[in-house]
Amino acid sequence: MSMERRQFLKVIGAAGAGAGLFGCSTQGAERLLPYVVAPEDVVPGLSTWFRTTCRECPAGCGMDIRTREGRAVKAEGNPLSPIAHGRLCARGQASLHGLYNPDRVPQAFARVDGQLQPLSWDEAEQRLVAALQQAAGRTVFLTAGLTGTMDRLLDEWTAAFGIERVRFDTFAFEPVRTAYRLLFGADVLPSHDFANAEVVVSFGADFMETWLSPVDYAHGFVRAHAYNNGRRGHFVWVGPHQSLTGLNADEWLPARPGTEHLVALAMARIVAEQTGQAGAAASFLQQVDVGAAAEQAGVPEDRIRQVARAFANGGRSLAVGPGVASSSRAATALAAAVALLNYVAGNIGRTVRLDRPELAPGAGSYRAVLDLFERMRRGEVGALLVYGPNPLYSVPLGEDPAGALARVPFIASFNTFPDETTERAHLLLPDHHFLESWGDHVPRAGVYSLVQPVMMPVFQTKQTGDVLLSVARRVGVALSSDATTFYDYLRERWEREIFPRSAPLPEPPAGSPEAIEAVAARAGQSPFENWWRQALQVGVVIVPSETQAPAPAQFSAAGLAQIDFSVPQFTGAEDAEFHLVVYPSYRFYDGALANRPWLQELPDPISKISWISWVEVNPETAERLGLVEGSIAEVATPYGRVELPVWPHPGLRPDTIAIQLGQGHEALGRYAQNRGVNAAHLIGAEVEQPSGGLVWQQVRASLRATGRWERIPESGNATQAGREIARAMTLAEARSAEPARLAAAAVPAAAAGQERMEAAGGGHGAESHPMEAAVRELQDVGGFGPVTVPAGPQDYPPPGTHYGEYTQTQPRWAMAIDLERCIGCSACITACYAENNIGIVGPEQVKKGRILHWMRIERYFYGHEEHGQEAHEPAEGGYQPTRFIPMLCQQCGNAPCEPVCPVYAAYHTPDGLNGQIYNRCVGTRYCANNCPYKVRYFNWYTWEWPEPLSWQLNPDVTVREKGVMEKCTFCVQRIREAQHRARLEGRSVPDGEIVPACAQTCPGDAIVFGNIKDPNSRVARIAASGRGYRVLEGLNTQSGIVYLKQVLPEGVEA
Repeated sequence: MSMERRQFLKVIGAAGAGAGLFGCSTQGAERLLPYVVAPEDVVPGLSTWFRTTCRECPAGCGMDIRTREGRAVKAEGNPLSPIAHGRLCARGQASLHGLYNPDRVPQAFARVDGQLQPLSWDEAEQRLVAALQQAAGRTVFLTAGLTGTMDRLLDEWTAAFGIERVRFDTFAFEPVRTAYRLLFGADVLPSHDFANAEVVVSFGADFMETWLSPVDYAHGFVRAHAYNNGRRGHFVWVGPHQSLTGLNADEWLPARPGTEHLVALAMARIVAEQTGQAGAAASFLQQVDVGAAAEQAGVPEDRIRQVARAFANGGRSLAVGPGVASSSRAATALAAAVALLNYVAGNIGRTVRLDRPELAPGAGSYRAVLDLFERMRRGEVGALLVYGPNPLYSVPLGEDPAGALARVPFIASFNTFPDETTERAHLLLPDHHFLESWGDHVPRAGVYSLVQPVMMPVFQTKQTGDVLLSVARRVGVALSSDATTFYDYLRERWEREIFPRSAPLPEPPAGSPEAIEAVAARAGQSPFENWWRQALQVGVVIVPSETQAPAPAQFSAAGLAQIDFSVPQFTGAEDAEFHLVVYPSYRFYDGALANRPWLQELPDPISKISWISWVEVNPETAERLGLVEGSIAEVATPYGRVELPVWPHPGLRPDTIAIQLGQGHEALGRYAQNRGVNAAHLIGAEVEQPSGGLVWQQVRASLRATGRWERIPESGNATQAGREIARAMTLAEARSAEPARLAAAAVPAAAAGQERMEAAGGGHGAESHPMEAAVRELQDVGGFGPVTVPAGPQDYPPPGTHYGEYTQTQPRWAMAIDLERCIGCSACITACYAENNIGIVGPEQVKKGRILHWMRIERYFYGHEEHGQEAHEPAEGGYQPTRFIPMLCQQCGNAPCEPVCPVYAAYHTPDGLNGQIYNRCVGTRYCANNCPYKVRYFNWYTWEWPEPLSWQLNPDVTVREKGVMEKCTFCVQRIREAQHRARLEGRSVPDGEIVPACAQTCPGDAIVFGNIKDPNSRVARIAASGRGYRVLEGLNTQSGIVYLKQVLPEGVEA
């Protein structure tokens, strides 16, 4: 057969386009040649945004997804969501690596003789129907503790089929719910108003990481805690181990494991004496002996009294806990003591909201899943359906849990990934990823957040809701709705229940394209259709009737009397000298997200280790046992023993060791399998009474050196070595610096930066900057004179320099980073990976120092090295000085990297950026050697993204190859896009329109970007703060990033 040249080119061009357009639109799929007539909702080169809800953890943050040519390429927070506030954590940023993960279950399968056989969805549903009929009423449906419409469908579907439903979540926080039920008659997880709490005390609740609603809580905490107008909050951490949240504390009370509730009770008595609000708890509190409690907890009594007085008299306060890391056999006692402390402080109804509970209607129970496995061992379960949980991995389940599953004749898994539980399933019915699905979520009472597909499915999966509705039709089981798809079921419920009670939705700005489109769409449509379209654009709906405060909760002394407040015992051999703390992973949550390569490569915020597991040991203990960082040690408990490297952690009691959860998978995928250890299998299957939750802290462990050592994949340093990179100042100094800021606004621009630095104690004088003398000595030895040209980041080009044709008056892009607001969560790093196509190098390359992250968070455990203080020695008064500082390309005005490049690959842009021309770079690495900030990264290999991970690559950013140097660009692609859009619209770029990926996702709003030459811009106003300084400013690099010093708690010296 012959083919004309023109026809041949048409076919080849269509095939090339189709290869990258597996789902080019949210409309129905067409044939291979959809772009001969392009879909109306796709404009090549322009982004389309969809609003949905993140489902990587139960918090349910509102999410904006940017798509290009039908592919999701970037996730951001929805600014209209009261949960996300326009921000996302690292897990939310990495959700695209779940969507495009090459290890997802790609289609329906049947497991026959240990081998997977592909099935059509019609065949798979027929097999499911046959198995349900054969099980004859002995079927159990194991699901997560869902909310919203899917939860409603599961309840209705299981009731119609006569199937038992069991809810289970790894972290269900059952003790908190139980305590509030006993003390206030409210079986809820209350929400917490961190934004209005000036004094916060956490009893092991990692509210910045995994506890209830981390993004919302971190955002609110920073608002209340960070220095502002002469005031700052106070945060105290109580517990034997400091997580990331604990490292952000102003004060640490290192209570013995299992005694945290005694500290809370002692504080409650002292606070009640101060406020006189003991109420019905007065007689109980009279029996609390503060001195005895302090002695048992191992915390000085005066420290407890000091914190309690601050809690009572320091303004609005809030106590939270327990978290997983403090859930011992006394977990309900701790939750009740925390609730009692809030009660006597007057916080119930103010910073603790029982009327706006989290995760309504509720999560599952560990007791329920443990009972289920006992029944499976006895052969009482004929069929098991699994949707969401992976109990075989995430929790201890007694003797031989895999054998219990083997006794079930039929198991069907709807899970998206081939996890440990799914690997035992006979029928695999993979659900869509949440970015391919319809649904909703109720993260908090009165807040309804929509889930909608942002692109066509990547694999041949099917939404579980559609499968359940189809199975019901096949069997002839009647449900309350005649809907044939879950989308229709969802719309019917929202039209019937949400639409009539919804608050008015925000309208798009008048005259905007969105407003014009909305007016056109309303023509001839029903009120609900118009409202539904608008709801999808907003992403979240508020129902006011569910957020109105009911009558004040009444405290129950009778409920308090039911709780055992004795100190729990720990299981273990007599010679096992350490308490074992297992704690949740900020990156992997309960381990379900461990197959995201971005999260594996992301350095842990505490240890800065990636890809592996480690055991944390107090530095004094490590020294006593002859252990150093990287020493391989054996950890043994009554339930198992593992070998893993040691990492000395100063935020740990000497009698305690800690292992993070989330690693040690036997399945799940290539990035998670056989990496590290599963700490959940080092503890026993014990139920906490009376809550029904798992006792996470229950065992004593032995620690033995094996004599072996290995290099661990770690980045960063523990100390500043006297270099004052992350600086701090006292509260009094911060207050006195404000008048200096106002005075600086009146001096000429060339001198303003110098005077601001001197006013903050960080000028170029040798006395005010400890590094200056050394820098001047090096300059003199090298034949160079001292720095004589002071300038601020807005003074571009720097005085005394000449960039020829590059000289331009506007703009000068710059950043201001407030160290008071940085909590070290590393969400910015993951956002940078997603935005800029940064390669994943793997653990072996990380060990060689070849990690490519353009941005890193330096974590320094103390700032007083020049005074001889050791890393594991808290400062006077209990202050544990841990500092975080984001470090990225400083976009220097006088950049050391530029003049040393022999091929001019490193150059200066007219708007003050240090540009990098990739196809000119020959890889000499001179620029990296000459960069004092060490923020240039070399590609030792051409990194690959296994299909379909490559679908996530940002088409606006070049993918670098072997031999090329790369670094932060201030997201120059976003800058140029905004400038181009403004030029087309005949306007200037307003302040705030350009937001780099790191600044956009930061929960603490620590990073501000803009044109610093505009005195009215937010970045210029913040950079003028009396707390401002530039890192290594004595080198006269004229950095484009101004850091704001951390403000120390009152009474602590800098």
